[in-house]
Amino acid sequence: MGGGRRTLGICLALIWAILYPDLGWAQTEGKDANGSEIVRLQLPWTHQFAFAGVYAAIAKGFYADRGLTVIPLEGEPDRDPVDRVLSGDADYGISETDLLVPLAKGAPLVALAAIQQHSPKVILARSDTGIRSVHDLVGRRLGLSNGCLPVLAYLASEGVDLDLVQTTERDFTPDALINGTVDALCASEADDPFLLNASGLDVVTFSPRASGIDFYGQILFTTTETLADRLERTEALRAATLQGWDYAMTHTREIAEWIRARHGTRHELAHLLFEAATLRPLIASDLVEPGYMNPGRWETIRDTYARFGLIRRDTDLTGFLSGPGAGTRTVLRTDPRLLYGALGLALVTLATGGIAWRITVMNRRLAREMAEREEAEAQMRDSENRYRTLVESAPYPIVIAGLDTDRILHTNARSESQLQISRHWARDKALSGFFTDPDRFRGFRDLLKRKGQANSLVTQMRTTGNGAFWADVSASIITFDGEPAVFASFSDISETKAMEQRLRDLAETDPLTGVANRRRFLDLLEREMERLRRYGGDLCLLQMDLDHFKSINDRFGHAGGDVALRHFTTVCLSALRNCDLLGRMGGEEFAALLPGTGTRGAMLTAERLCAAIRSKPAVDGNRTIDFTVSIGVTDIRLDDNAESALARGDHALYRAKNEGRNQAVGDLEAPSAPPDEIPEAVEAAASLDSGPLDSAILPPLHQG
Repeated sequence: MGGGRRTLGICLALIWAILYPDLGWAQTEGKDANGSEIVRLQLPWTHQFAFAGVYAAIAKGFYADRGLTVIPLEGEPDRDPVDRVLSGDADYGISETDLLVPLAKGAPLVALAAIQQHSPKVILARSDTGIRSVHDLVGRRLGLSNGCLPVLAYLASEGVDLDLVQTTERDFTPDALINGTVDALCASEADDPFLLNASGLDVVTFSPRASGIDFYGQILFTTTETLADRLERTEALRAATLQGWDYAMTHTREIAEWIRARHGTRHELAHLLFEAATLRPLIASDLVEPGYMNPGRWETIRDTYARFGLIRRDTDLTGFLSGPGAGTRTVLRTDPRLLYGALGLALVTLATGGIAWRITVMNRRLAREMAEREEAEAQMRDSENRYRTLVESAPYPIVIAGLDTDRILHTNARSESQLQISRHWARDKALSGFFTDPDRFRGFRDLLKRKGQANSLVTQMRTTGNGAFWADVSASIITFDGEPAVFASFSDISETKAMEQRLRDLAETDPLTGVANRRRFLDLLEREMERLRRYGGDLCLLQMDLDHFKSINDRFGHAGGDVALRHFTTVCLSALRNCDLLGRMGGEEFAALLPGTGTRGAMLTAERLCAAIRSKPAVDGNRTIDFTVSIGVTDIRLDDNAESALARGDHALYRAKNEGRNQAVGDLEAPSAPPDEIPEAVEAAASLDSGPLDSAILPPLHQG
């Protein structure tokens, strides 16, 4: 008996050595001081909230509870996470649906979980480049990085010839777009918009979801060999990571502060919280099982890439999926060595008489798993019951309405609370009636009819109490009560929009005086000059400097200087028209842009400002702060650029300073206002009762 066992052991060992000569007799991984297995996880980007699930699993011990010490490796611009995993520099990685490209070339990859049900990849283009649609990208410079294949599929689906787009490699910042090195970027809508808003750059956003290109984002993956050799470890890593994401999305501030404490302050807390708010609808963990992957959806992604020539049409997905929704794993079918090993072991087992029992057990288990899967799929097909249950239990607002009638058929408690409605009252009301722009929603519904689903309509919705809020709306077509219906979910993003506006205000407004800062003023100057070149007309520039401002600071302190600057701003805004623009260029220097005003009118306005400042000093408590202003006046010409116009205005301002201050001086070619008109203007300005000068009726300039 003992000899038979030794013979069997030797046979098994020989088969293992023949089939797996590169693995040796045993394969071990490194351990840390606590005996936990060290695992290297390659990130595609820098440390930020996009990988909060990993950080949460580390911080809360979810990995440690499973005997793992996970080391997240920060991404590098010039190396794809897939390369790191295939080369053995990392055990696992996070990538995008771009995984299908190396898979099509034979790379032994396995997708373990889809962290995001919707990819955050979008195109951000500078507004000042004239790009108004994706077709305008032809001949333009587009910055790309790893994970941008959904964007290329989007462009191809829109008929954009990719050979005519100048593509360059982007780094981990949007600086190339800010400084004009590129015209557009492939970006993450959860990251780059925050930095662009802070920089004051206006951008246009193009989302692949607008054309029905709706792919997964952030795929946790490994190799087939790792999955086969470290199956239990892989399952533990996947489970802990998904548990981490569940925790991160319910404790966003805690994890954001942990990221800053552990991985530096490159991203401020507001940036991390912006990422969290934007990622929530993309992850959609409240709608589907975390990490869920649908084989049919992966086939659609493959077919989409193949249709546009990005991968081969015959790319085999067998064995590629291993995770929620992937069904029974098929790793043995994807690795010939494992298949041959199983056959060899089966022969040895047959020799010992145990094969029949093992086959019976395996068949019963397989039959049971197939029956359970078929039952689950049957339940999924029962759409009406599924959607009723989903609507009632969903932690966010959902409304179901007739696709053709627009009449509400069903609501959940969250939508009733958000819209301030009762279920019985809402039934048969028009869903579009809850949108401040019903026509925009009807256009969204038309897109839904064409594509079958539509995502991320950012619009204002109204409540029955005449309140309004910003919402991010997504919808799909379902069958409800036997009829086609709109399944619409929405989330209140008013705080995000308010944050965006605050960031925009900070980027465009001088914090002391509340008027446009230098960057915003120069931007509007360029726009008005472009309008002048296109349509003609008049445009004048006033450049103003408070006289002897240093003496004000010396006498009254910097607080008194601030009072003087704010007072000067108030007087100017009272004397200027709504269509004029006032900006602080720095220190005590200001500028005003007067569209539709010729040199004569501009001189008269400048004289009124000088008189108003002389006659109405600033008051700081019981102190009076007297000061005057010098103004240079110039008209802007068709052949001007911003630099030349400002240079002439500066020259006129220096003349006003050198000739005694407390006056307005035009450039050499600018005639002054007639003497008999100036005293009337001065007298009117002194009392500030005459109102602003209206030399032309023009739409107001946007001041931020």
